[in-house]
Amino acid sequence: MKLQRIILLALIFGGLALPSSAQRFDLDLRAALQAGEEPVVEQLVQANRLAVKAEADSLLHRVLVEHIAGRAEAAGTALDQARMLAGVFERLFGETSIASSVSLAGSLSREEQAEKLRADSLEARATALRASRDTREEALDLYNQALAVYERLGDAQGEAAARGGIGYLHWFLDRSRYLEMNLAALRAREAADDRQLIGNSLYDVGLAYQAVERSPMDALHYYRRSDSIRAAIGDSLAMNRMLPVIASLYRSMGDLAMARRYYERAIVANAWAGDDRRLAISERNLGVLLSEMGFHSDALGHLRRALDVYEANEDAENAAPVISWMGVVHRRLGDYEAAIESYQRAIEIANEVDNPEWLADAYNNLGVVFAFADRYDRAASYYRRALTQFESIGSARGRLDATLNIADSHFELKEYGPAEEFGDRALVLADSVGDPIRTGRALGTLGSVYARTARIAESDRAFDRILELAAEMRMPEMTAGALIQRAELEAERGEAQRALTDYEAAFEALERTRIAQSTDEDRAGYLAQQRYAYEEFTHFLAEQHAVDPDGPYLDRAFEYAERGKARAFLDLLAEALADVEAGVDPVLRARSTQLMEAITEARQTLTAGGASGTRGESAAGVVALDSLEAAYDQIKRDIRASNPRYGELQYPSPASLSEVQASLLDAGTVLLQYAVGDSSTTLLAVTTDEAEMYRLPGRDVIQDRVELFRFALTNQNQADASVYATGAFALYQLIVEPAAGLVGEADRLIIIPDGALHYVPFEALVTSPAASDDFGELSYLVTSHQVTYAPSASVLLQLRESRSDSKAAEGLLALGDPVFTPESGLARLPYSGQEVDAIAGMFGSAPVQLFTGDSASEQGLKSALTNRSYKYLHLATHGLVNEDRPDFSGIALAPGSSDQDGFLQAAEIFNLRIDADMVVLSACETGLGRMVRGEGLVGLTRAFMYAGASSVVVSLWSVADESTAVLMERFYEGLTTSVARESALAQAKRSLISEGTFAHPFHWAPFVMVGEGGP
Repeated sequence: MKLQRIILLALIFGGLALPSSAQRFDLDLRAALQAGEEPVVEQLVQANRLAVKAEADSLLHRVLVEHIAGRAEAAGTALDQARMLAGVFERLFGETSIASSVSLAGSLSREEQAEKLRADSLEARATALRASRDTREEALDLYNQALAVYERLGDAQGEAAARGGIGYLHWFLDRSRYLEMNLAALRAREAADDRQLIGNSLYDVGLAYQAVERSPMDALHYYRRSDSIRAAIGDSLAMNRMLPVIASLYRSMGDLAMARRYYERAIVANAWAGDDRRLAISERNLGVLLSEMGFHSDALGHLRRALDVYEANEDAENAAPVISWMGVVHRRLGDYEAAIESYQRAIEIANEVDNPEWLADAYNNLGVVFAFADRYDRAASYYRRALTQFESIGSARGRLDATLNIADSHFELKEYGPAEEFGDRALVLADSVGDPIRTGRALGTLGSVYARTARIAESDRAFDRILELAAEMRMPEMTAGALIQRAELEAERGEAQRALTDYEAAFEALERTRIAQSTDEDRAGYLAQQRYAYEEFTHFLAEQHAVDPDGPYLDRAFEYAERGKARAFLDLLAEALADVEAGVDPVLRARSTQLMEAITEARQTLTAGGASGTRGESAAGVVALDSLEAAYDQIKRDIRASNPRYGELQYPSPASLSEVQASLLDAGTVLLQYAVGDSSTTLLAVTTDEAEMYRLPGRDVIQDRVELFRFALTNQNQADASVYATGAFALYQLIVEPAAGLVGEADRLIIIPDGALHYVPFEALVTSPAASDDFGELSYLVTSHQVTYAPSASVLLQLRESRSDSKAAEGLLALGDPVFTPESGLARLPYSGQEVDAIAGMFGSAPVQLFTGDSASEQGLKSALTNRSYKYLHLATHGLVNEDRPDFSGIALAPGSSDQDGFLQAAEIFNLRIDADMVVLSACETGLGRMVRGEGLVGLTRAFMYAGASSVVVSLWSVADESTAVLMERFYEGLTTSVARESALAQAKRSLISEGTFAHPFHWAPFVMVGEGGP
């Protein structure tokens, strides 16, 4: 596929418009019309939709002029050309606006034609005059004169134009009637079936609701309708202006995920149009938003791109705020040195251009950095400088922020008198400017001061006021924040029961907000933002359990560990069980599939260098791909919004400890549930009749040990087993040995990992110091235990429920050694063909469907799955992981002879019905994906589980072709003798360890089983 093909796909699906290399469009179109070359006309119209209307108007104007001048033949020729153009336009786009204008022109008398020309002249003069404040009244009079003529002639297109102009002028002349006038314009434009004008009026009505009527939901309704039309017709110039407005509205309403989507689309549109000014604004706004959402590394990239534009244009006025925001992001990333450098640079610019507002902001932000570095004395000094600057420029909000920060600094320094003084000042300022969020923050500081100075009743009243304010403003996150803050204070003074009550009420508020998010990605992102709260609560529960082992804290810790894990995935499984996909609009489903294939095609072309050409052409290809991805995201939202089954669905509650003990575990199984936090990590070890909680080191220690272990694990050239064993035993001591009393009595472990532990194959941990330099002699955990993994215990229970009604499937569907296209850049895997051949031979008379070589295609696999269910699905090929967009991770297959692209993506897998006991992805890194805090690794595993697989065997690093084939053969030898899945995998690993050739864990440890075990 060439670059032009990518751009065409973006035009069709993503709503982009071709840049104006179409300077010859008018000349080429006129020549084609004069020659009667309808196929050429069609080609030109397809590629230049938005330019067609002007050419049609020019032709129709010529028809009128020639008729009035008595040149009937010339008029007839122009009318015939207009009819051809209108017919092509209607056939291609289904829009009748030009056809109705042509019909009108052909039916008018000479007198009416003269009237029409006069009205067109009045409308054109009005449009020219409306830009100036001094001539707007005159422009309104001219529009009304033209409108009267259009209405008399029945000229729908003319009326649509005139009413739009009248609506525009009312923004300046009488804003109270702005909505009324633009609704009238919208009705006229809908009657004229002019979609570009309809898109404009929908936007104007949205603006009226937002800025005049103060009704954001109504505004959003009309903006979204305008967006849909403008995207469909490729009106990218209008979208450049509109998309940031929609993003800003979503942001003001608190829907940050949707704001992000629209800022991303705005960046694509601005880059495509070459509008550097708007591109930099959108990059800056998205950077700020992403930082507020917790995606700091992504935020930094967008802010840097905005800064590049401003510095290239020597625009210090806009560069300084971006530099300050980069400081904020560096601070949130914990890089205080880089943050300080950013603010010092901002201070230099502020002094150079003599801008006290920038100077105040930079001082304030420097104070925040020092506060985060626990240097509250330095922080307070910078806050005071900021306060002086804000007072000098009369900035009430700046004074408020600085005052709040000074109060907080004194509180942290345990200087409660000054903290209360500045807290009181901040409260007065916040009330005076009507800022409920900062009012709540001031009350929170005062409530904490009162609590620390033994004025508990006053503290409670302060927090109660925050809760009342949050309820009035319908801000559940403020409710949760206040409750958590009060709970921490209650825990400090030993009021554990009150703290527990407030913590639980806080999480109920967070849960209501989580459920309100519109997609699983949004829910996962929201939970990631709130993850710190779950970690702090788990830390509190672990502390209380240590003091009071008989209290309710262990049960609660398990419940909230489950609440904070894989909740978006749990919701997805509930949707699969309810078969919500059955209610999807088939048109939207088809469009989703087309977009997915278009994105794959574009990705492969750009990756393989198929978009070779100038730097500008390559950049255009990237922008086109971004546009396709934005369109795909929107389709997913439209599917959910239009499907009533989503609204009817009751999402499950996380499992309790007692449910897990009764329904999930058996006598030989121990579940190890991890919750990694900044200050400590909690390990919950659970059997059918016991549960214990252990406190382990925090995130940094866990992360360091895991990285050392992974380095040794994936280094197959490491010949010294004792070096490996040292790191593997140290990690075992850290994360498993505390629960050795329960673990040692079990045959099977279910691991619920968290954070960096998702990358650890526990089977490869060593349970005692090395007694040998031979990898085959080490005491691996797998030699004594079978191990499976799960995103959460709740997910395991949901999987069990989803499989309870399915019919027992038989046999094997296996695919290996596909033949890839040269463009893919993928090498064949010959051992994978031998692997599936050997496995297939083990199934005797059981049904077996085997695909290798050219037959190992996407279409072949999908057809086989459609025709029947199989007990096992085995895919031995390349796995391709996309950490940025997990829904585009996938399995590489042969292209086949169909229109399939040969790449089975996660988003496609979600739409399959597999119903297998087990899916084996015998490929590299298939267990990886995007790490979402609180959600785990998002990728292929959950896609296959959603599609119906009870368990999925995946790899955690790039595997070796030969040793993988041996491992898989041993695995299936166990399966075909009725050994349970987890036992068969453990036995296969033990056999490689004992035989020596592949004893290094690199060869046998990468494959782990996620999900249900069993026969």
